[in-house]
Amino acid sequence: MGRPTVARKAAQAYYGFSENPNAFPRGTRVEVHRKGDVKVKESMFLSALAQEVERRWNECVGMQSRTARMSNFDMAHLANRLMERRGLKKRVAPGSPEVLMWMAYIADNDARVVLVRVERDAAGDKASRALLVNTEVTM
Repeated sequence: MGRPTVARKAAQAYYGFSENPNAFPRGTRVEVHRKGDVKVKESMFLSALAQEVERRWNECVGMQSRTARMSNFDMAHLANRLMERRGLKKRVAPGSPEVLMWMAYIADNDARVVLVRVERDAAGDKASRALLVNTEVTM
């Protein structure tokens, strides 16, 4: 099974769409990030964040998918904790463009990691989420 397929299955399980393991529900769009899709500004903070993510993969293995995954909410929480430890006042929200950029940086620089974006349009309410999946950290 290829990395994008593993990542899509992990996203299905993570977002609760696993009733039908062969498809996402109608109205759901799933995109696998390709290198260069998101323009990334490198920084020392980003390098430290990538190291922090690397240390946390084993804590993020899903019970159903059995694959390590980290959502944009997890990434924002991790980034905010790192900023706090460094004495920075700035905080980021899970839906901010910075969080997506940081996730893209990690996916672009680690061949084991795939970034999946899931968009669901349910009753006119558009929800967009991102999920990093480390296809080599499994239970």
